[in-house]
Amino acid sequence: MADAVIVERIWPYIDRSLDRLVTLALELTEAERLARPPVEGANSIATLVGHTLANAEENLLGTLIGNYIRYDRQADFDSPLAGAVAIEARWGELRPRIERALEGLDNDAVLARRAHSRRGEVTGLDVLVVVARHAAEHRAQAELTRDWLRSEANWASAPND
Repeated sequence: MADAVIVERIWPYIDRSLDRLVTLALELTEAERLARPPVEGANSIATLVGHTLANAEENLLGTLIGNYIRYDRQADFDSPLAGAVAIEARWGELRPRIERALEGLDNDAVLARRAHSRRGEVTGLDVLVVVARHAAEHRAQAELTRDWLRSEANWASAPND
């Protein structure tokens, strides 16, 4: 990648957060992926995975690269991506598409301004930072939800005194 230092620096952080989120989800059962903590507005890990991958696709392939991406944000919450095969397939097809698209992106293209469907005019760098932050936030939420699941299982199996 000639003159693509920005992408080379930021993509690995996005990739690691997305990959860890997917890996975490695949370590759980489908029932665990669909469990929601008993907190107002909490989401299941299945919801977090589907939403985060769709958001990365919309922002990176859509806003940053300029491909047409049909994104229905509400569908991420209404129909979570819960099955292990579906999650693996989604990440397995999305990751190389993003990597191929980013390969041709030089620093001038990253710093150029473009229209974002919800944020108005942004630079490609803004898009990369937002995706990195968003992926890291939802990865952390998923880790906390997994920890909650483990604590619930521990409490359920603890002897009663």
